[in-house]
Amino acid sequence: MRVRPADQIMSRTVANLIKSVIDSPDPIETTEGQVYMDHKSLFTAEILNFFNDLFDSMNGSSRHLKTTAPLQATVTADSPHHEFWARSKYFLGHLRFLDHKNTKRKASVSTLDNWKLNVEGFMKLWKILSRYEFKEFFPRNFNQDDLESTFGWLRQRSSDVTHLRSFLIDKVRRFKVRHGNTEHRSDHDDSESVDFSDIISTFNNFLIDIDCVDNDGDENNTNDVEDSAETSTIESSIPFSNAESTKPKSNIIEQISRHNKISQQLMKVLECRNCKISFVRKTGSVTSNSSFDLMYFQVLEAIKKFMVTQCYKSEISKILKLRVEELMNRSEITKQWSSCLEHQDQLNETTIDLIIKRFLVDWCAAVNSHLEGKTDHLKNTNFIFHKA
Repeated sequence: MRVRPADQIMSRTVANLIKSVIDSPDPIETTEGQVYMDHKSLFTAEILNFFNDLFDSMNGSSRHLKTTAPLQATVTADSPHHEFWARSKYFLGHLRFLDHKNTKRKASVSTLDNWKLNVEGFMKLWKILSRYEFKEFFPRNFNQDDLESTFGWLRQRSSDVTHLRSFLIDKVRRFKVRHGNTEHRSDHDDSESVDFSDIISTFNNFLIDIDCVDNDGDENNTNDVEDSAETSTIESSIPFSNAESTKPKSNIIEQISRHNKISQQLMKVLECRNCKISFVRKTGSVTSNSSFDLMYFQVLEAIKKFMVTQCYKSEISKILKLRVEELMNRSEITKQWSSCLEHQDQLNETTIDLIIKRFLVDWCAAVNSHLEGKTDHLKNTNFIFHKA
């Protein structure tokens, strides 16, 4: 049954109508004739009320007041969702369908099992969120259609990152992270009033990092640069952004170099001896001080500050691209980072794509292990997020 017809039938209005007909001492006159129901039909009204409340509890948002529609409001520590979900879990586990040909035969269908899984999922999600000091979340943001489209997309394109940017725009933005401090935000202002850099340190690995999906077929084509020392230096120069530290991490960088198509394109360009110079660290240095490193980290820090004012409902990759292009043409460090005039445009274009992709993926890859409780080193941190 599709949601709209189900919502129309399994509603409190229909349940109240059934109760009115049952309570009426005389048959109800309708355009279709007289309608009469005995008291056995009361259970049907109760079932409709139950599923009406179940729909509401899975569709909560800030649009509804807790006083008038508590189950349609946001989930909080003292909201009625928790008690209702506990009862729903038990009820759905014992609810059975009757075979219309043989009423003695009872059947458990996937619809009821899936409803129970949804309820259990929301109960577990709240436990994880409350552990990290979240104050509320909106069940409506976990729209089933969006999730089905997302996982369907992942199944079809798990080894193809060509369309990652559009995927992030269309799918990830539907998971809205909201900050608890709304004093500077009007009812019509969806911009984030938080320090964007904290998103990465607060949420770590939410979505599968599609760039780092294992692809054994690509491992044999990773070393496009002849000199092994320079290859190691170049790999360490392709950063994996982190809000707490901008030092490259070799194990992550090696993953990116093997599986990130943009990184592979960048390294293939580096077959040019002049291009390599921009990626080589200064002799004796263990820090990231190549021309590429200095340019990248300067742009990255500027992006973090810029993203504070941006709304994730917008096409953020396009906004980011314009901003990165502007930043790379602004200062001498970013404007003249490339030592090769022949491939400068190609290097800039590929680098911009790399920066945008890595930045967006890091943010999206930001939420998974946090929600799964894997970021033990962040548990004692005073997190800035209180809403999701």
